[in-house]
Amino acid sequence: MSLLLYPGLVKQIASNIPSLPVTQDVIKRLASVKLADPDFYHPATVQMLIGAQYYAEIMQSTEPIVPGHPSLVPSQFGTLALGISPTSSSPCATHHSFFISESESDLSNQLRKFWEMEEVQVKIPMDPEDVQCEQHFVDTHYREPNGVYVVRLPFRDETPPDLGNNIAAATDRLLKLERRFEKQPDFKNLYHANLQDYVDSGHMTLAKTPASYSLTHHGVLKQSSTTRLRVVFNPAEKSHSSLPSLNESLLIGPKLQNNINDIILNFNFCRYKP
Repeated sequence: MSLLLYPGLVKQIASNIPSLPVTQDVIKRLASVKLADPDFYHPATVQMLIGAQYYAEIMQSTEPIVPGHPSLVPSQFGTLALGISPTSSSPCATHHSFFISESESDLSNQLRKFWEMEEVQVKIPMDPEDVQCEQHFVDTHYREPNGVYVVRLPFRDETPPDLGNNIAAATDRLLKLERRFEKQPDFKNLYHANLQDYVDSGHMTLAKTPASYSLTHHGVLKQSSTTRLRVVFNPAEKSHSSLPSLNESLLIGPKLQNNINDIILNFNFCRYKP
């Protein structure tokens, strides 16, 4: 007897059958029977899946098998009529479909998925602006022959924005500083030394052309600190309420510090990973 089949090739049909090894008493009881699968007791992959319409043709029965008609197979419930049966009406248009369902019964895979679902997310997707900021650094930074790294300001729109004119506010801030210099000579000396250090380090140069916007600054003096004076710049200051500040025009970039919640949760994990 021969069967005409149209197989579909898949990577895996189903999980291993049987899922667990068969007991020895069953193996001994069937030792004298010629089985189609002599190693039925050992879990193995499914090599072929045949449709139910071919079941009767595969089974050996005393009743004759008529192609295209149901076959008679004896069972505990009586004789079963199995297989394809012709219909009295004209056949309708048929559509053949092939459905594949993957199932992983491997215990290690199931355990791995469980831990991946339960563990704290290791990598959080970056914000698009953070990605833009990092890419800006990669594209624009370079190193000068003297070893100094140079990078352009990461503007949100990739072009310098209109910050307006704050010359009046910057001049007023400068006059206030000079009045304080007159009252506190020590503060003046520290302030000048701090700015001179910017010049010597190459962080500040004299402007060649006048600008309509200047970055204002002031000094914070702490007698108890090792660095007594710290010059603080104010990029959040606006020249006009309708215009953005320098801070608002720049990309912030990704946060480099870990979240405090993640740091606290790390105490729940083992010190050494297996």
